[in-house]
Amino acid sequence: MTSSRQVLDRIAQRLRQERQARGLSQAALAERCGVSLRMLALIEKAETNPSIATLAEIAAGLGIGFGALVGAGEEAAARVIPPPDFATVWQSPAGSARLLASAGKAELWDWRLEAGARYDAAPDPAGTTELIQVQEGVLVLEVDGATLAAPAGHALRLASDRAYAYRAEGGPVRFVKVVSQA
Repeated sequence: MTSSRQVLDRIAQRLRQERQARGLSQAALAERCGVSLRMLALIEKAETNPSIATLAEIAAGLGIGFGALVGAGEEAAARVIPPPDFATVWQSPAGSARLLASAGKAELWDWRLEAGARYDAAPDPAGTTELIQVQEGVLVLEVDGATLAAPAGHALRLASDRAYAYRAEGGPVRFVKVVSQA
């Protein structure tokens, strides 16, 4: 499995490459994506562990998919992606989120939340949609003042360009999701 340090180093390198390829200074990119210049500089030096939301804002500011920013594999007609290449983007005692594969602006994720855990997400870029399939437990989705509970085997569709939260109700939850950016 890829270590957190390897993921941070890969993100730092990809961010610098993508920014420089577009002829952008750190200040120009910071203004474009709404992330502070200090945060952007720390990410480029691999000296901070940015949130998924921050990385999504940067990717949108660069006009690329999240997976391209975190270096989740090269484009090819077909490719087997072994588990050591999965990028663990978020991990805490509450759970984890791994980016399994990406292509363009589409991403495949594997999420785990421990019993009672909650993950509050900042809005994704405008037009972003998530398709979620619950594999274990009951996933509770909070969005726009509504609460939706989906047990194992059920699916959810979410316009994730607004604040939302995932919650594990009654026990641990595992779900996969496909994120598609407009």
